[in-house]
Amino acid sequence: SHPDDNNAATTTTPPSPTTSHDLTPYRNKNNLDDQVFSAISSCGGLKVTVATMRNLLNEMMIQHSMNPVPADALGRATICALLASNGMQEEQMFQLTLKGDGPLRGCVTMVTGKGQARGFVG
Repeated sequence: SHPDDNNAATTTTPPSPTTSHDLTPYRNKNNLDDQVFSAISSCGGLKVTVATMRNLLNEMMIQHSMNPVPADALGRATICALLASNGMQEEQMFQLTLKGDGPLRGCVTMVTGKGQARGFVG
């Protein structure tokens, strides 16, 4: 038996959100599920689509280990693609590609009719 076995102190530190993919601290307590909602006016002349994507965008930011600027670009592109693809059939896919000459060089995001999304910057 080692003399320090009885006096050994064990400390556990909680994993940081950037390494564990536990998104609990970043979730919107008022809206635990991201949503897309559409409404059409009674005359059929106006369609309004709104979305909450906080959890999706935080997950993308953590998975890609992004700084705020590229995360913002990817988030805006992903939201645009999800809003544009609202109402598509489940097997259809929509891709939004943005090209630029700045430091990011561009952004690509792809979404399906099921609401699945993926994307990257650079």
